[in-house]
Amino acid sequence: MEPITPERIIPFATTRDDVKNTLTEMLIKKWNVPTDIFTYFKISDIRRFYVPMFLFEGKFTCTWAATIRTTSHRPVYYYQIGNPRSLQMRREYTPTSGQARDNFAILCPAYEGEEIPEDLYSNIQSFTYKAEYSKEYTPELAQKDADTIDTLPQNADPEVVWAKYGDKAIDMLALRAAGVMLDKMITMDVSSSNNYEFSRPMRMALVSFWYCTYKYGNTTYYFIMDGAGDQCFLTAPQEGSETKEAQSSKNVWRVLTATFVLIIGSLYYFDVITGNARLYLISLWLFILAILYGGIQASAEVVRLTYQKRRKKNAEEYLKG
Repeated sequence: MEPITPERIIPFATTRDDVKNTLTEMLIKKWNVPTDIFTYFKISDIRRFYVPMFLFEGKFTCTWAATIRTTSHRPVYYYQIGNPRSLQMRREYTPTSGQARDNFAILCPAYEGEEIPEDLYSNIQSFTYKAEYSKEYTPELAQKDADTIDTLPQNADPEVVWAKYGDKAIDMLALRAAGVMLDKMITMDVSSSNNYEFSRPMRMALVSFWYCTYKYGNTTYYFIMDGAGDQCFLTAPQEGSETKEAQSSKNVWRVLTATFVLIIGSLYYFDVITGNARLYLISLWLFILAILYGGIQASAEVVRLTYQKRRKKNAEEYLKG
């Protein structure tokens, strides 16, 4: 197979320090990692890759169908006195459909072999192309710092690669476009059928990636960042089945659930058993519920920020070291 000359290149616009700082920042903000991660944190060799990738560009049309669920509440009355006795919840299911259209620009790897780490390959099988980071390919630009970059050769067929990854990528973009149209609606049974056409012939691009692994305990995790610093992928450890942070959050939600059940039970007792409920009593309990919910939400946020602050402190000590 004759190699295809690249037309575009996404060069490195970031440094090793950027990789280290981005990874550290993501671990600080991540919800469910151990607070002592930076105490035992060790990054292995950071590698740079130029991966040849096929650039497929075109337009797709997604015809979608879904069922929208809406919920309404209506009062049930004592007709002899005219006061509301209770609220009855009613759910309605309405079928709907529509079409979404958009452009696509998808990068798929043009190399298959053992020289690329498996973690890196699995995360870039359909990679979003962003024109603002690309430049016209020149050998001089590709060979800059070539002694520290692993430039992989093209050895895959574009038709085979598109058959493996293209349809899945279009399906994901189409469902995302349908999701934008169904924004904030409660939907069920979402389905779609898609078709697409290429707007120009396939082009070859060289795309830059950072790859490194780090250890916590006896387990190895990876971190991937594109050379522009725009997209990142990582795996992160958890302390046993749950971190202390996650357990604290669960406890907060248990209290919230118990409080909610207590209030609903009280409303049921006064309304159904005694028949003495009035609107002011229901309003009072709902007001109390709102205050409790807000307080517990605030407590959960305090827990999250406390653990994040501990990770940040450990990270600062790690970066100084």
